Amino acid sequence: MSMALLPEFPDLREVAVRLVSISRRYPVRSLDIPEAYCLAVAESIGYVASSENGGAYSAQFLYSRPTVWRAFDVLAELVRRGILTRQDVVKYQEETAHRFSRRDLQDLGL
Repeated sequence: MSMALLPEFPDLREVAVRLVSISRRYPVRSLDIPEAYCLAVAESIGYVASSENGGAYSAQFLYSRPTVWRAFDVLAELVRRGILTRQDVVKYQEETAHRFSRRDLQDLGL
């Protein structure tokens, strides 16, 4: 049994299948259906997609309209808005064992 937070709409499924096909033309990680569907939904309702999938992240620069934020992007935005501190980002890494790239951390002043 699978869990879905959003019902699957046929027109968005078609967009997702098309995105998977397009993603295979590029020399980066290709999309899978769940990630492609997430991008299709984000585009249709004007949301930012959240994904750690390299293919989804690359898609925004190559062939897909919605913005894709990784966990780091969300945390960095919260730091920019004054909701979190840079030390909160360090604590997040320690508590989750999710390591961010040196370049991302330097861009944030860490």
